[in-house]
Amino acid sequence: KLDWVRDNYQDVLEPMGFNGSHVSQIVVNAGWQEKLDWVRDNYQDVLEPMGFEPTHAARILKNKAWQEKIDWLANNYENSIYTQAETAKIMTSKNWLQRMNYSLSPNISAN
Repeated sequence: KLDWVRDNYQDVLEPMGFNGSHVSQIVVNAGWQEKLDWVRDNYQDVLEPMGFEPTHAARILKNKAWQEKIDWLANNYENSIYTQAETAKIMTSKNWLQRMNYSLSPNISAN
């Protein structure tokens, strides 16, 4: 973990606005390298344009099903009633998918 952070933090994560706290949340659980690689390769193209800040991204990536959460956001977030901060908080709960699907406009069905 430390080697990845040492090799990538200053040149990759810090310029995107990630700080040590964000990185530490992401690396706590399994799949830490895949998560950090995803941030390096995709954050600026996927989450940042939707208004998600590094704080939000760290919370979303922290727990299980992080890829499912990212996919849900890419396909459905524009129709959600929740802010980015509310979304990140909801996505830390076990029933995140049910709550996020409930947040969609009535005429939109989740993929």
